[in-house]
Amino acid sequence: MSELSTVVKKKYSELLKLGKEALDVIKIPFEVRKAEKDMEKEIINYEQKIAEQEMKIQEAKSQRPINLSTILDAIDEKDLLERNLRLASELQKELF
Repeated sequence: MSELSTVVKKKYSELLKLGKEALDVIKIPFEVRKAEKDMEKEIINYEQKIAEQEMKIQEAKSQRPINLSTILDAIDEKDLLERNLRLASELQKELF
C-alpha cells in the first residue's frame, strides 16, 4: 500500500504543479497589462508634478524680494522631474 500511496501522491503533486504552472501562464497577460497601466499612471503623475513645479517657479519669480535660492531649487526640482519623466517614458517604450 505504501508504494501505491507514494505513486498517487507523486502524481497528485505533479498535477498540482502543472495546475499552478497553467495558472501562472494565464495570469501573465493580466500582469503585463496591469504593469503597463501602473507605468502610465506614474508618467501622468510626473507630468502633473512638472506642471505644479512650473507654477512654483513662476510664484517664486514673482516674490518680493526675489529669493534666488528658492527659484534655483524649484528649477532643479523641475529638471529632476523632467529627467524622471523622460526615463520613465523611454522605459515604457522599451518594455511595452
